[in-house]
Amino acid sequence: MRMTEEEAAIASRLAVVSTGIGFPNEHHAQVSVDGVEVDEGIAELIRACWANGLVTMSSCQDLGNSSGACIVFATEEMATTFAAVAAGADDEYFAEDAVVWFDPSTIDAIAEALHSERPC
Repeated sequence: MRMTEEEAAIASRLAVVSTGIGFPNEHHAQVSVDGVEVDEGIAELIRACWANGLVTMSSCQDLGNSSGACIVFATEEMATTFAAVAAGADDEYFAEDAVVWFDPSTIDAIAEALHSERPC
């Protein structure tokens, strides 16, 4: 069952608050996206995910090691949907369970693809 955009936004906010899942954010400027603090460099991509019903649990615009950018999704199915879009922008993305790692330089291209393709 697909969540409505409103349900996805609420679930994302609740997930961040209730799970405590997260990456250290002391290295990246934070901005508010619908009341949730996220890394400034990945904010538009998070908005695009939520607009497509992809509930995010945590994210980082660049982990600072060879892992690159990362988004943790609420379900593996959501991660798979995102990964299918990411593959068009980053042929070296990596997905495992509900987590997708990708090149930070592809953040804008993936966000644009999510906004235009509306895969969900």
